[in-house]
Amino acid sequence: MIDSKYEWQLVDSNQDLSSIQELSTQLNLNPIALKILFQRGIKTTSQIRAFLNPDPNDLADPFLFHDMDKGVARITEAVENGEQITVYGDYDADGLTSTAIMYETLTEMGANVDYYIPNRFNDGYGPNVDAFSRIIDGGTTLIVTVDNGVTGFEPVTFANQHNCDVIITDHHEIPEQGVPDAYAVIHARYPGAEYPFGYFSGAGVAFKVATALLDELPQECLDLVTIGTVADLVSLTGENRILTKFGCQAIQNTQRPGLIKLLELASLTNKPINEHSIGFGIAPRLNALGRMGDANAGVELLTTLDDEQANELSQQTELLNKQRRKLVSDIFKAACEQVDHNHQDAKKTLVVAGPNWHEGVVGIVASRLVDKYHKPTLVLNIDPKTGIAKGSGRSIEGFNLFKALQPARDEMLKFGGHDMAVGLSVKKSLIERVASILENNFKAPVAGKTAKPNLMVDAKIDVDQIDKSLSDSLTQMAPFGTDNSQPLFEVTPKMVNNVQTMGNRNAHLRFTINGEQHRINAVAFSKGNLLSSIQATPNAIEMVGTIEVNTWNNRTSLQMMVKDLKSDGIEILDRRTKQLNQRMFKTEGTYVFFNRKLLNKLTPYINEKSNIIWYNDLSTEIDSDVVTIVDCPDTIDDLKRVAHFIGNSKVVLYLFKPHYIYSSGLPTRSQFGQLFRILGSLAPFNINQQLPLVVQKLGLDRNLTIFMIKVFQELKFVQIDNGLLQMNPNPKKQDLISANSYHNRQIQLESEKQLLLPNSATLVTLFNSLLRL
Repeated sequence: MIDSKYEWQLVDSNQDLSSIQELSTQLNLNPIALKILFQRGIKTTSQIRAFLNPDPNDLADPFLFHDMDKGVARITEAVENGEQITVYGDYDADGLTSTAIMYETLTEMGANVDYYIPNRFNDGYGPNVDAFSRIIDGGTTLIVTVDNGVTGFEPVTFANQHNCDVIITDHHEIPEQGVPDAYAVIHARYPGAEYPFGYFSGAGVAFKVATALLDELPQECLDLVTIGTVADLVSLTGENRILTKFGCQAIQNTQRPGLIKLLELASLTNKPINEHSIGFGIAPRLNALGRMGDANAGVELLTTLDDEQANELSQQTELLNKQRRKLVSDIFKAACEQVDHNHQDAKKTLVVAGPNWHEGVVGIVASRLVDKYHKPTLVLNIDPKTGIAKGSGRSIEGFNLFKALQPARDEMLKFGGHDMAVGLSVKKSLIERVASILENNFKAPVAGKTAKPNLMVDAKIDVDQIDKSLSDSLTQMAPFGTDNSQPLFEVTPKMVNNVQTMGNRNAHLRFTINGEQHRINAVAFSKGNLLSSIQATPNAIEMVGTIEVNTWNNRTSLQMMVKDLKSDGIEILDRRTKQLNQRMFKTEGTYVFFNRKLLNKLTPYINEKSNIIWYNDLSTEIDSDVVTIVDCPDTIDDLKRVAHFIGNSKVVLYLFKPHYIYSSGLPTRSQFGQLFRILGSLAPFNINQQLPLVVQKLGLDRNLTIFMIKVFQELKFVQIDNGLLQMNPNPKKQDLISANSYHNRQIQLESEKQLLLPNSATLVTLFNSLLRL
């Protein structure tokens, strides 16, 4: 049995199938893809065409933003007057691309412009008075924030008092108390002046400001706005979908030396760029800069025109990204050991802390722990010098972590966040107190237990429905992301074949899933531990995943990327062998034999707590977690009898048989005739002494020759007394088939053919069929 990681929720859909089929033909769109569009509220012909064919002409006028006209006028004035302008950004991928967009735009306008990226560890997030003070002291009279600013009340007031205007461009939630007293606040969701689309990233807002400043679409910034949009996980609908659709093409054809180098390092050169390429190839490298230290190099990398500088900066970025990955891996391992050692796995929440855990990655580690244990988690770095623990927390779906920690606010030095993520600082001596408050305030999303996270499944389909038509239609639905997730399909293959591990430490799986008519390849990352379980239930696997196009060695094929899988089938392990050893009988369980002599021989070696059963003695269901079938039965019916009593036990098949008769098969009638003549020419003779001569004359192996002599003996063609073989002078004419030994060999051959010769998948399928009889 394989338990799923998620609770699969099939999207409820009561669609008019006839109208879908009709529209499918009209739009040349696969019905399954069309049904998914309907489920997502895209139903009319015009809506579908607009969604599948994003048009830059549908981008709204940037001057519809609150304060856009006022902000553009002030920036233009500063450019014309040669004022010092500073773009105040942020240290993540969205903040770096936002800064690059604004900096390049102002540079193109001829501005006297610089930029400032806060340091995660020294400055923290967003505007702060010390940073603004240094900027103003450097001669700046206009600060333009990107990807931050709406919570910077005190720094903005400080700037106003020192004759420096601040223009805020931001996309984060506006505080309940309003906005800072800035010269202009450019925000898509400004109360009472909402822009037609409200879900931009910081880079998206910067792009709209750039459009207003230049009075045209800044196409050279499409690559940057797309990276920021995808990296910040904002809604990929509306204008974001338009920008990202064309931005992926812009990245593919980018002329930015730094971005070209990043693509090389991410092995994305000359490959189609999509949201996955950005989210897993480009964004993590940019984010690593801010997590590991000074992120200013990120803006330099994105804006430089110097190939040599781009190469140097990209190598620096790659090194930091590798360091970041190693830190995450090391801290995650240490955190897991801490959970197991302290038996925290029995708790409903997790709090782990360690000395000198890098604060830039503890949030990632918290997310990975939530993914593994599915519990709200805090991960804290303890500073050995100050005794202060600082870190991040991540929650599970349906549990408000921020609210649960509110009663511990007085115990903490700093605290902030929202329902799914928090940041905090606390004295080392009070960590246990905070952990206790969190544990006591835990309320499971499902009463009485922590539920699995839900996984929304768009459609349940057959393997045979996965074809080029569906793939092409799904491709038109991209780019995928927030609010337009890549469709997930539930598939139950008829059979799973060729299951193999791959990758570093055999962590991943690849296999083939079969339908009635077709089969496709499948890949399951981080599922390598399920190898034997899948092999043990190949015809009882259910899976959920996405459908993707795979190109390898210039060959293109469809494959399924498996996100989750499960099996309710009985686990059947193929351990067939021609040799037995003592170690094979150490496991506690039930051992079933077909050969009573073998049972008696092996009984002393079998675990004393185990049950030892001769198959013919079975009369009730076996009460055991594991049932091992030791030897190979002579008939399939004998195995069927055992299968009837197994119940839900795990089954191990040794099917021991030291010598297969299948390789020899059944002798032909002519071979029987030849043996009859040989025996007649030698008889009477001592069979024990002359058998080697008979074998030599016949030209068959010894065992087969003995079998043929037994058939003759049973049919009374010959008789053997005290080893002396004599021919019957008046044998009764009988068909060879009438001999029991001949008939039994036929049955044994069929048993070997079905049990010992097939591959594992076929054997498991056969045994499963016997279990159902």
